[in-house]
Amino acid sequence: VTDDGELELYYLYDKDVNGQGYHPIYKYSTQDLSGFEDHGMVLDYGKMSDPDPALGTGSVMQDPSGLYHLFYTGHNDTGNGGKGKECVMHATSTDRENWEKDEKVLFFAPDGYSTDDFRDPEVFWSEEEQCYWLLIAARSNTQGGVVAKYTSSDLKNWEFCGPIYAPFDQYMLECPDLFKMGDTYYLTYSWDCVTYYAMSDSIDGPFEAPRDNVLDGTGFVFYAAKTAELNGVRYLCGWI
Repeated sequence: VTDDGELELYYLYDKDVNGQGYHPIYKYSTQDLSGFEDHGMVLDYGKMSDPDPALGTGSVMQDPSGLYHLFYTGHNDTGNGGKGKECVMHATSTDRENWEKDEKVLFFAPDGYSTDDFRDPEVFWSEEEQCYWLLIAARSNTQGGVVAKYTSSDLKNWEFCGPIYAPFDQYMLECPDLFKMGDTYYLTYSWDCVTYYAMSDSIDGPFEAPRDNVLDGTGFVFYAAKTAELNGVRYLCGWI
């Protein structure tokens, strides 16, 4: 949500005319969730020789200087010279319309994790720990799908802190999102066309899933959902 009260929805556009590259990032904005403005493409995919000929889910935040940061997934099926198919990448903007890519990969998966399943960075400032957090959908070689945690003081150098949630259940916990409502922290994630959630009294867990932790009131597929608070109401936005 922007300072002027607009909700911006960044999404991967799956074109019918996709070639070797695919999933550029497009954007809509809205002030009331009834009328929407189409901003078109804001970040294109790279060349086949780049780490991001395909883009994956990410997130946007503004730092104290006013600069906007977009953290996103870079995907290249060639494996980036053995480093892995997926990595975390970064772009910046002063107006949220024109984004400049940081050509350097921020990081690939750490040791003990799948280098081909490492995506969907969710960035935010943690008041509790006074540092930036980056949550990643990752796959541990021993724990299966997890939500991994990284921290940083400058949005440039990131320290791996291990998994914040490892239910030993799904293959992946895609599109993680962490937020607080009342006194409870909620962690949402998706897999196999379903959005789930877990809860904790602490931002750092442990997170526990209730017996029925499926977020689906539509009767249809509700997937890759993330949340935003607009006009005092928190909305869960995904695709069906």
